[in-house]
Amino acid sequence: MNKNLLLLYIKKLFKPERFLSIVRHYRLYKKYNKHHISIGFDTQINDSKLGDYVWIGDKCRVSKSCIGRHTYMGGGSSVNNTIIGAFCSISFNVKIGLGKHPYNMVSTHPAFYSNTKPFTTFVDKNYVNEYGSIVIGNDVLIGTNATIMFGVKIGDGAIITNNAVVTKDIPPYAIVGGVPAKLIKYRFDKETIVKLQESEWWNWNEQKIKLDLSKFLNVSDFK
Repeated sequence: MNKNLLLLYIKKLFKPERFLSIVRHYRLYKKYNKHHISIGFDTQINDSKLGDYVWIGDKCRVSKSCIGRHTYMGGGSSVNNTIIGAFCSISFNVKIGLGKHPYNMVSTHPAFYSNTKPFTTFVDKNYVNEYGSIVIGNDVLIGTNATIMFGVKIGDGAIITNNAVVTKDIPPYAIVGGVPAKLIKYRFDKETIVKLQESEWWNWNEQKIKLDLSKFLNVSDFK
């Protein structure tokens, strides 16, 4: 039997990657637990900052990003080069910050415009900005399997429906859906939206939120 094939079978049989996964998870636990942050198994956090009480599910990827307090992210999601506000609800398998492939060049393959790939390329520098930064406001809800493309800004309180592909800026408290995502309606009237934004309740400390908790149940009571 081929030696490499035998080693592959042994690895599959004993699954040493599970041991490495446990080690990586414990390291993340030690780093973040004091801030009440929960990180799922097989999740990678690279060059990123997480706020207090952030919850991230299994098999997520977070790179070069900042995630605000009390935001949670479902399993299988990935975030790259993104600033995310507080109290955001990000569902499963959400993709934020996918790379750009130029369509106005001879080829869309990165071999002809990028020198930072793990595979062979033909250039000695980058000719395309593949990963424009993304800004997601506070209290944003992003549905399952949604995709947020590079360079987009999403306003506070917006809702992105399941499977939507966001390619342009979304105003505060807008509900959008579809491919590409389009405006469906606004959550509230203009006066209420202004009132909520001026309150900046997402910056309140936990004690104040608990004291005013009943106001969150009815937007008409919110002042």
